[in-house]
Amino acid sequence: MTTRRARKRNRRSEGAPADSAGSGLPTLLDISPTKLLDLDEKCAYEHFFGKTIEEAREMFAERRGHVYLEDLGWMGARAFDYYVHAYMEFLDGCNPADVDIEDAMFVVKMRAGMGEKSEGLKRLIAKIEELRHQAPPPWDIEGRHHKRECEARKYEQTVQKILGGSGLPTCLDISPSNLESAEEKSAYKHFFGKTLEEARAMFAETSGFGCHIYIIDLWWMGKRAFDYYVQAYIDWLESCSPADDVAADDVVRDILAGDIEEAMSVVRMRIGLRYKDTEQEGVERLIAAIEKLRPLASEVNDDYAREYEAAVWWLRGGEGEKC
Repeated sequence: MTTRRARKRNRRSEGAPADSAGSGLPTLLDISPTKLLDLDEKCAYEHFFGKTIEEAREMFAERRGHVYLEDLGWMGARAFDYYVHAYMEFLDGCNPADVDIEDAMFVVKMRAGMGEKSEGLKRLIAKIEELRHQAPPPWDIEGRHHKRECEARKYEQTVQKILGGSGLPTCLDISPSNLESAEEKSAYKHFFGKTLEEARAMFAETSGFGCHIYIIDLWWMGKRAFDYYVQAYIDWLESCSPADDVAADDVVRDILAGDIEEAMSVVRMRIGLRYKDTEQEGVERLIAAIEKLRPLASEVNDDYAREYEAAVWWLRGGEGEKC
């Protein structure tokens, strides 16, 4: 038996829009592919038919704006692509502190449930990601934190399906607290949507400035994001090393020693902060890179080396001699 949602999805794909030459505004069939037989589409038609972008933007600003937002979830694809632009303009004019970003996420999940992957939906996803690190987290009312986290995870899964599964870490991969942690929020702001090539370029552009912000981001981001982006960091470290210890002058060896000390700090922090993780594959790769580069560098600071080696000893279950 076909569900109501499946019937809607089929009608959306079958109903071609009527000729809208002239005003360019969405037609009746654009808003309601069922020709008003569906009550949700009929409601959207009553609210939006004949409305310009400017008029629709003012509607979203009204007290009943949440009603019109639900209409976005039900109207036809062409009408959605048209009126979602008004909604994004409304968001642009809002104070991020006043935006309930979960409402916009709900629209994305509604449209995805209809099997849609339109350009308008992708633009809305991009706008949501732009706002997520600006808007403050919602208050945890009556223990709703876990429920919000579950809903955020569902949203991330929906986005991955719409965008074709890019394989890049999601918001919750980078920030398991869903941006409630200031440190994770910083990592999200810098790394979300970045490929390994882009992340390598980020580390390279700040080289020579000590324990810079992107390395600190590696301390705090979630495990999956760290396991992904640490490879960009390792690639950058190895690109900074001399070809062999004979070719390296003292200046180059000293600079490399400083880079290794920063990498040791990442290992210490990851082991200290993520001590409950039984598998730390990304950390092990970074340790291997550090041990490969240490013979090519000057002597690292004794305190850095001692704390790093103690952390590695703990990670490996206390095997071997503890420094």
